[in-house]
Amino acid sequence: MNPSRHAIKRLLLDSLPLPGAYNPHPGSQTTKNGERMNKSLTGSLMAASSLVLLTLAPARADDPPGVEWEMTSQMVMAGMPFSPPPTKLKVCTPVVWTAPPPGGDSSCVNSDFERPSPNKVTWTMQCSGQMPMTGTGEITFADDGSYSGAINATAEGMTMTINLSGKKIGTCDRPIQ
Repeated sequence: MNPSRHAIKRLLLDSLPLPGAYNPHPGSQTTKNGERMNKSLTGSLMAASSLVLLTLAPARADDPPGVEWEMTSQMVMAGMPFSPPPTKLKVCTPVVWTAPPPGGDSSCVNSDFERPSPNKVTWTMQCSGQMPMTGTGEITFADDGSYSGAINATAEGMTMTINLSGKKIGTCDRPIQ
């Protein structure tokens, strides 16, 4: 028999209460019902069971990896009689943004993403789709879990502003990269 198995078997057999039986633990005490109380054995068993529970318990995540935002964007062009309706979407972002919010034409490339202050991000964009354009974006985060900002773009000699706003609505597990 393997020594560790023998030690476990001996520990289990020795811990059974047997009235009037030989006591292999001279330091233990016996109650009037013949049950042994061994402080060192009890402490060892508690420590061992705690270790087993800790290894079997699922790990608790410190914080969820993402923040779920409800984002709204609306384009405004000077001289236009109306603006298109706002676009709303829910997006899971990293807790700390490393890129501007998603959206817009797939031909747009964002660059120079910076955080000039703890509550502000800026970037530049260039789109090469049906209507090539260039622009800059800026978002300011508020203490209440919201943000506001704008993208100012120029396309074919016209300027437009895309107003941005968002509010935190929860946490999420799969932030966009």
